[in-house]
Amino acid sequence: MYPRREIFTGIVKSKTQELNGLKADVAELDENRAEEAEEFEQRVLEHNEATSVITEARRIFTENLQAPAGESVFVQKSKRVHPKAKLTAEGISLVQKHLNAAVKRANKFTFRKSWGKFFKALATIATRAE
Repeated sequence: MYPRREIFTGIVKSKTQELNGLKADVAELDENRAEEAEEFEQRVLEHNEATSVITEARRIFTENLQAPAGESVFVQKSKRVHPKAKLTAEGISLVQKHLNAAVKRANKFTFRKSWGKFFKALATIATRAE
């Protein structure tokens, strides 16, 4: 009986060591997953901030368009603006200020630095629209 007990004791020890090793691996994977989730959330926040800048610029454009009397103007995806609608000088300056502020915020992004360049290009286009 004693040899059998030694065999089982050895098996139990080896399985316990294997179990502890697997638990350590699982703990490491959980830490990595938590770090990746935090990074993903940061990326989502940056993306949401960038899209809010674009949405706000679109709203400023829409509010500052002047159309001929009796005509309504609304900028919407896949719809045209009234051909005689013009952006006011005040609207252009508001868009420029908004986009220049967005450039400064976008340059602080850690994951996607190209938003700053994109907003700067939009600000340049708005400047030339004057």
